[in-house]
Amino acid sequence: MMIGDVQVVGLVPETVPLADIGMDVAHGVVVTIPADLASNSKDLWRAINQHRVFRLQAGPNPVNPRLAPHLPNDTQQLQDRLVVVERENAELRAALGFERSKFDEILGLLRAGVMATPGAPGLASKFAAATPDLGVVEVATPTFIPSTIKSDSSESRVTVQEGASESGAVSDARTALRKMRRNE
Repeated sequence: MMIGDVQVVGLVPETVPLADIGMDVAHGVVVTIPADLASNSKDLWRAINQHRVFRLQAGPNPVNPRLAPHLPNDTQQLQDRLVVVERENAELRAALGFERSKFDEILGLLRAGVMATPGAPGLASKFAAATPDLGVVEVATPTFIPSTIKSDSSESRVTVQEGASESGAVSDARTALRKMRRNE
């Protein structure tokens, strides 16, 4: 471990991904992060502040090998498993990156107002594979009008006066409308 390197240990049961530096911190595993990566990692400092990982302080005394726990000698099996897990992790990150680019593209189109345009060319075919068919059937919701809104005994009448303007000009129609409103 070099001076300035940061050692952290995972506190939560799931693995904490540090995407900006391409590292993961598993539960209970001490991970040493080089100083140049740690100083620029927003994900690392966010995980420390959220108490998802714990930063270990460098102690003055090295670990006594006699006091270190004795672990079984299954290193080859663990290294093989590590290779498999790292390959799966890389595949999942690649798949997530592909999906993330789709979502970013859709959000960009929504912000630009392209999706709101009816009959936008190519959008239906472009995103048909991205939207799964959930088998949802849309049914028009019936309009509910409560019977107690209006009593049966109330009655309304509206009277309207008709008038015709002899002139074809808009200003004459406007003045006639104003006169009708003022009851002149």
